[in-house]
Amino acid sequence: MNHKLLVFLTILLVSASPVLQAQSTITIGISKDANSIEFNEFNKYLKKEIVALTKSRFKVNFKELGANWQQAKIRQNNQKLMADPDVSLLVTLGYIVSN
Repeated sequence: MNHKLLVFLTILLVSASPVLQAQSTITIGISKDANSIEFNEFNKYLKKEIVALTKSRFKVNFKELGANWQQAKIRQNNQKLMADPDVSLLVTLGYIVSN
């Protein structure tokens, strides 16, 4: 499952729209179910891979929000990241946040 996510992100970032390609810095929002050890380890690995795959084209910033397994907070975090004009892409990590 993790490999599928990385492949998807790679394709998405490499074939980003011309607007994204014209920018020198992009911001990726990461919304997580919680800040558990597992989520934090995967998040660290994911960010490292994104930076490695895009470093020749972009400088990548990340905005991360965790929700402590609370559905209302998850919705709020997703809406906040989607409304943020600086966020170019939203990545969701977790079972609840991905639905």
